[in-house]
Amino acid sequence: MDSPRPERELPDPDFSEGSSRLDLRRRSHRNRKRRSGWRRFLWGVDAILIGYAALLVLHGTFLLPFVGERNVTTAFLLYLPPAIWLLPLPPLMVVAWLRRKRYLFLLLGAMAWFLTLGLGWQWNPLKGGGDGRRLVLVTYNRGQHSNESFQPFKDAKQPDVIVMQEAAKRAVNYQRAEGYSDYPHIEGLGEFLILSKYPVVESSLIEPAVSLAKNPKPRRKNRPQQVEAIAARHVIDLDGVQVAIYNVHFLTPRDVLYSYRRGGFLWGVLGVPGTPLAAKRRAHESYWHKRIAQARELIERAEADPLPVVLAGDFNAPSGGHIHRLVERAFADSHRKAGRGYGLTFPGTTSNPLSLFGPWLRIDYIFASSDFKFSRSEVEGGRRSQHRAVFAELWLAKTPP
Repeated sequence: MDSPRPERELPDPDFSEGSSRLDLRRRSHRNRKRRSGWRRFLWGVDAILIGYAALLVLHGTFLLPFVGERNVTTAFLLYLPPAIWLLPLPPLMVVAWLRRKRYLFLLLGAMAWFLTLGLGWQWNPLKGGGDGRRLVLVTYNRGQHSNESFQPFKDAKQPDVIVMQEAAKRAVNYQRAEGYSDYPHIEGLGEFLILSKYPVVESSLIEPAVSLAKNPKPRRKNRPQQVEAIAARHVIDLDGVQVAIYNVHFLTPRDVLYSYRRGGFLWGVLGVPGTPLAAKRRAHESYWHKRIAQARELIERAEADPLPVVLAGDFNAPSGGHIHRLVERAFADSHRKAGRGYGLTFPGTTSNPLSLFGPWLRIDYIFASSDFKFSRSEVEGGRRSQHRAVFAELWLAKTPP
């Protein structure tokens, strides 16, 4: 009798050689996708770290000097404490340490560049006296001086000429003040004031062709029209040589900057050319283009001046920005040539921890034409005035024909 044939084992419908290979392929594909996604994530992290380091380097060498006030976003950022640019640095340093150590050194190098060359740190060697006629000049915007006297700084520096802004109708006060008797030539013109040991030959206001006033007052009958002067031109007799001193005060952008706190400054990024939002960007940037036009107008006028030229005052344009770059292309900056440190002049003593409770902008300057050489430049320190005075010692290196 034949033994019963063993039953044939049927294949498991849920598992077969074909399905096993398919499942392996699927798992392999999922693993490749996960690895690919992880690689893209790491590439994204690398791009952020490298991009941020590049931003810190380009901040002071390209972004602000060449863009600056020409874009509403960078114009707004230009007036903020520079420490804001460093806020992302601590978390990114942690990421760099976990990702690749070399990125950590990249970030540290970019930070060092940003805090020195990027912010205009200067370490000029001390210079002796120069040749030719010597001129010691101080500029000071006396608005919101917190009732603290400017006289101690003046007494320490003994300037030959002092130019002031926001000093309307103050000439008589300084003519009578005890500490200013050694300035026989004191003249006020609008908000501008000059105190000089040298004779003041002439003074005149400089009115811009482009106005920034929102609602300029109309001319009334029998009343002169009010002007928006951006500077006063004073000519002094410096030991037989006439020198033109431009006492400068550009209109403050304070109200415009305050209006951006609701997000208006973002139109510089969101208003991409060719999109409907570009009109918003152009509308906001028209104000800054007018400021640039005023600066160009003053520069061209000063460049065409036949006399040796000094420009001093409150430009309301931060150092390193586009307007500052335009002026510095034509005239030497006293801080760049003979100053030390950052040379910050505004806004005096503050409660802002990002600026270490001190000023964070350099908007008060002394510039000079190539006829002059700077031997010293210094910013007043310690006083709570909104603006700090700037001192410079200049030498008329050559006698103009």
